[in-house]
Amino acid sequence: VETKPQLTKEHRALVTSSGVQLADGLSRFRVSAAAGGRWLVELTEGRNRQIRRTFQSLGYDITMLHRVELDSLELGSLAPKKWRWLSSAEVSALYQDRAT
Repeated sequence: VETKPQLTKEHRALVTSSGVQLADGLSRFRVSAAAGGRWLVELTEGRNRQIRRTFQSLGYDITMLHRVELDSLELGSLAPKKWRWLSSAEVSALYQDRAT
């Protein structure tokens, strides 16, 4: 995630610890530093536009948002707007992730 203006330490701590109240409930997620002023955001439950709405409520615009992983699936080198079939092992792993 890349924000404008840059995310402050105080807002990073707020999102990570107590969270931010949104219309559909409390939004809390892990935020850690990444290269080039970007942030790695880790959600355990992703609601509709949750990251954008959380940062917007604190006065930030999201200038870049890129999903790199979903459950046990990693995006890897898959190009934007491209897709691939999941292997049977990946499908099984997704079902196992949901069962736990």
